[in-house]
Amino acid sequence: MGRPRNQRTAGGGVLLQKGLIFSLGHGLGFVESSLKLLPPWTNGGQEFFLELTCFSRIISGILSEQAREELLTFSAARNCPTKSWINRLRSINTSSIRPKHCNQARRTDHLKTNKPSELTLLTSAATSSLSSRPLRRIDLTIKPYMESDDGIAIWQIASTVIPLILCCIAIGNLTNHLTTASVVFTPILFALIVLFLSRSFSLMHDCGHHSLFRSKVANRIAAFLLSIVHAMPHHPWSRGHAFHHQHNGNWNRYRGPSALTTLREYETKNKSSRFTYQLLRHPLTLLPGGFYYLVIKPRVALLLGFIELIAKAFADTPRKISAGQAFNPWLYIKNHKSSFFYTKEEVYDTIANSICVALAWWWIGSAIGHWHFWILYASIMSVSAAIMIAVFFVQHNFPGSYASGEEGWSYFKGAIEGSSFLIMPPVLNWFTADIAYHHVHHLSERIPNYRLRTCHEENRNNFDNVTRLQLHQLWKCFSLILWDEDSSQLASVKAAVPMD
Repeated sequence: MGRPRNQRTAGGGVLLQKGLIFSLGHGLGFVESSLKLLPPWTNGGQEFFLELTCFSRIISGILSEQAREELLTFSAARNCPTKSWINRLRSINTSSIRPKHCNQARRTDHLKTNKPSELTLLTSAATSSLSSRPLRRIDLTIKPYMESDDGIAIWQIASTVIPLILCCIAIGNLTNHLTTASVVFTPILFALIVLFLSRSFSLMHDCGHHSLFRSKVANRIAAFLLSIVHAMPHHPWSRGHAFHHQHNGNWNRYRGPSALTTLREYETKNKSSRFTYQLLRHPLTLLPGGFYYLVIKPRVALLLGFIELIAKAFADTPRKISAGQAFNPWLYIKNHKSSFFYTKEEVYDTIANSICVALAWWWIGSAIGHWHFWILYASIMSVSAAIMIAVFFVQHNFPGSYASGEEGWSYFKGAIEGSSFLIMPPVLNWFTADIAYHHVHHLSERIPNYRLRTCHEENRNNFDNVTRLQLHQLWKCFSLILWDEDSSQLASVKAAVPMD
């Protein structure tokens, strides 16, 4: 008795599907065999052949389980674009899609040969040659980690700023009088405030890359509020930091926060100039230098900008009046090109930040005493800024760092070989918002700090060329204050020709 119509239809459909899959696999196998005849110099054809091999052999189900696993392993090492669907096929039993007349003998006879199997060639020579090729950005999984999460961002800011404020209130009250409690707890509070400031700065840094929040406006508002905490106008700093990201590893364009000189230029300096150069870049100068960088430098630039504007206005006004032209001060300010700021937005941001910071200084100073406030504030901000600058320095100035000139510079190499991976305890990673994963950050600045570690773990097998730095190795990095443009390496002053 024949089967019911619906069963016959279903069975025929399944059989037709199996036949189509089997035919497709062997049809692709024929194309695969044809592509093998291509000469070695046809790289494009060989690339296509390797990917087609993976597809045709799996879909046709002609491989044993062991051989199929070897092919999947090869594909994973190959990092070909087909890897994603090959991984999805890993759990499929190829015999389930094979027509009944395709028996085991036919499947195994296909692989029998007197010479080493082609699969062996693929999984050995081909894999070794492909694994030695240079790493490319398309080999890395980056895009899924570029998504911002407003909930995480709000929690990060709240869990940083609220404890920071509480610690500041506590240290202000505790240091009013010299007691046993103040002697014991003041150093602890001091250290906590410095650590929370480090985390706050990292969050502000993320806002500058528009990665902490989804919205550009939310990032801008958060960055401005956090910039008041650090007394540093965010907009001018973030513009300069963006320039660093665009040219990292190109030492013709960007010489780091310490404005390093070349080995050749250093050798032309006299003895006193060499001493001054080394002194200004000694790690101990980070303490006063950090306070100057955060607090003083932006106000000096703003003051000099106002002086320049007024001086030019006084010089241009008589000439305009004598020429019969009306002097419009607002129009003059609008068209003025400052030597200290690149855009008007930087000027507005610096003015707004300076006003808010000055009001905060006056308010807190009035509450606990101005001398009391400034002793605490200058000490805390100096140490905090010094640590932040030091971390930034060692993330790019380390032995073997990528130090190219303009010619042959690679953005990708600057991220992988010109950015270090700091190995730190989890607690320090939290207080620095995982900025230790700096190589990932430079691959894409749009990856928020709360996804850097996961992105690193996803791609860790491709980060062999990233330099790992332990905390005890950091001191050696501070000696690399010269760029040897001839060898494209960072060097210490010992590499310079001694003075006569």
